[in-house]
Amino acid sequence: MNTKFSYLYRDAGNNKSRAAVVFKGAFKPEDAERLRRAFDSSTYFIAEQIEVPVAYLFRQGYECNEEIDHCYHEFDDMELTEEQPTDGRTIDQFVTEVQRQGERGWEVPEWFLHTQM
Repeated sequence: MNTKFSYLYRDAGNNKSRAAVVFKGAFKPEDAERLRRAFDSSTYFIAEQIEVPVAYLFRQGYECNEEIDHCYHEFDDMELTEEQPTDGRTIDQFVTEVQRQGERGWEVPEWFLHTQM
């Protein structure tokens, strides 16, 4: 069994784009809580900082709108799956990396600041 980590990008206009990554191995019951403790406000993270694909609408052909776009993604769910991994990390490695990033803090990327001009 593997673990599917599902998340989304939701702009301030409530437009959404969903994404998911499959990690090797089954998650433990406490992993969702470990992630929530590491995420900003128990939900938000910056995809680039934990090396998962971005789901920005402005990377999918839509223009970046500085009034509604931001750099945060939202944690949605984790579930067991038979799907093949799409990431080389195990779920344990991923959760540990998220915890480390949460301790460092979620910093708005420099490239994003330049899109807001």
